[in-house]
Amino acid sequence: SVPVALHYLSKEQFGLWALMMTLVGYLNLVDMGMSGSIARLLIDFKDDRDGGHYGSLIKTGWLVLLTQGLIVFTTGLIFANAFAQLMAIPANLRPEFVHLMILQCGIVALGYAVRIFGHLLTAHQRMDLANYAGTVAPPVNFAALWIFFFFGFGVFSLVWATLCSTLVNAAIQWIACAMWGFF
Repeated sequence: SVPVALHYLSKEQFGLWALMMTLVGYLNLVDMGMSGSIARLLIDFKDDRDGGHYGSLIKTGWLVLLTQGLIVFTTGLIFANAFAQLMAIPANLRPEFVHLMILQCGIVALGYAVRIFGHLLTAHQRMDLANYAGTVAPPVNFAALWIFFFFGFGVFSLVWATLCSTLVNAAIQWIACAMWGFF
């Protein structure tokens, strides 16, 4: 996707995207190992669904993931302009950077909200299903990226393509969890 992005974007726009992705990557550190912990705890309780602990853990884990996503989104929303100033982004590119940052933080927050599906697949040793979803997502991202660039969405093409692949990945995992009765 980088060659396609470099073909359609100016150096400044590509730099905005790269900087924004780096900052959002740091915001992802809010996970602090919780994802692995949720999946591991689900493994312990998946076989005893009548005791109520399994369902309770799914709900609690999902609430923790939602909270982490909310932290990422809120941080991006509140500090996007400050990040632009701190990184000395030229004034004419700041609005675009702020908009990119907020959108990408929203997509990351959505990603946190749907992670529980992958954790359920992991707990039930169905990594094959998670891998199928992970295999479909990159081609969806690439096709969406190309389509959005073609229709002139510019640097925002990268964000919208990420949203498309996130939604496809989540949908496949959700369908797999529903079909196998992991809820």
